[in-house]
Amino acid sequence: MNQHRNRLLGRILIVTALLGWLISLGGLVGVWVLQPSITQSAVTFLNLGQRTLETTGQLLDVIDTSLAAASDNITVVQTMLTETAGTFDKTSPMLQSAASMVGNDFAKMTTETRNALISLKSSAKIVDDSLRFISRIPLIGSPYNPPAPLDVSISNLAASMDNLPANLAEIQAWLNSTGSDLQGLQKSTSQFSLNMGTLIPNLAAARTTAAQYKVLVQDLKNEFGSLQANLPTYIFLAAVVLSLFLVWLAFAQLGTFFQGVEQLRR
Repeated sequence: MNQHRNRLLGRILIVTALLGWLISLGGLVGVWVLQPSITQSAVTFLNLGQRTLETTGQLLDVIDTSLAAASDNITVVQTMLTETAGTFDKTSPMLQSAASMVGNDFAKMTTETRNALISLKSSAKIVDDSLRFISRIPLIGSPYNPPAPLDVSISNLAASMDNLPANLAEIQAWLNSTGSDLQGLQKSTSQFSLNMGTLIPNLAAARTTAAQYKVLVQDLKNEFGSLQANLPTYIFLAAVVLSLFLVWLAFAQLGTFFQGVEQLRR
């Protein structure tokens, strides 16, 4: 009875050792067969990340250029409104030309600036989503948590300009219908010029936010480049460590195998 039990135990130990060797051998083959493809896939993923960051950086350049143009346009409109307000105190024959300038030229520039900001909102949203996705990639280590997303800042700025065309139309109506109340028109135009001036700091803040995004994109590009250069080495070292573990596991089965043989001999 004891001999039968020893033989059964011996067979179980030998089979266990053989399975361990097969697992170790299969693991070693799998590690070194899959290592090149894993490395290539990782490098391809990092290349995609680099291209995404490059595109994001270019998009930020476009946004910054558009914001700068919008700021210049608003500055021009503000300057012209200030000059127009000054003319109201000097002469009335300027009323008709001033009405055309305010109602047509200024309104057109204001509408075009607002439309440009609205068109930038989707681009800014793409930038924000791209950076939020990239910042969640492991090993990058650059947190992305801006106090105010760029697309929200641009959207708020565009919203603050919603009433400008109506205000300009109101000033144009005043110019066309009232030739005697130049003093009142001068005050209204001066106040509107001051209101236009409040948009300039908002545009400057939006450009500052865009510049901060560009710095973040550059930092991410540097980290991607460093990881891309070292990743094949990291994967190779991981494969070596896993291989050493599998070899150790195979050697550990020798004790189990010899115990099984010993049981069969009893």
